[in-house]
Amino acid sequence: MSKNSYVAVPNTIITDPGLYPSTKRVYVAMLAYKSRKGTLNKTVAQLAMRSHCSPSAVQQAVAELTHRG
Repeated sequence: MSKNSYVAVPNTIITDPGLYPSTKRVYVAMLAYKSRKGTLNKTVAQLAMRSHCSPSAVQQAVAELTHRG
């Protein structure tokens, strides 16, 4: 993904007061890396670098997002 690309983020994620800002950043990173088929093949380290979060924050965010569906 180039620096000038755009990603559509659902309003439910942007406006959800129950999500930590780091969780939202990880979600956006996951959207940015998602393939056209909807798959994601990135490591925690890659998501951490893209979202500017620690690897443990990425793991926590993925767990929270998975729990929320």
